[in-house]
Amino acid sequence: MKNYKKLILKHIHNEFSNTYELEERYRAHPSYCLLEIKNFLPLEVVRDLAEELDNIPLEDCKHFTRRGSQMYEHNKLDETPVADAVVHALHSSTFLNWLQKVTGSVDLIPDPHLIGA
Repeated sequence: MKNYKKLILKHIHNEFSNTYELEERYRAHPSYCLLEIKNFLPLEVVRDLAEELDNIPLEDCKHFTRRGSQMYEHNKLDETPVADAVVHALHSSTFLNWLQKVTGSVDLIPDPHLIGA
């Protein structure tokens, strides 16, 4: 199995290391802080994640609505190793430290139960 967490963190480090420029872009929106980062995840991770998600039967997902949107949720990460690796990468102290620099926020914490994800 590929080490997706390592691939993701290395990609972010290599491609988005100028956190000062990212923070400037983040704060530049006239109404609120916003940042669009194209190709944020490595393409191979995106492809593998899409394939994994395409193979989850909808009946195995939780269905809910929010403000008129129909949504499905599947938080059984033991059944989705690529998604699990993405979550672990985005919950890592390495990523959270990078995100704190980009946003200027301090003391960010992960969401281990995926309640606010």
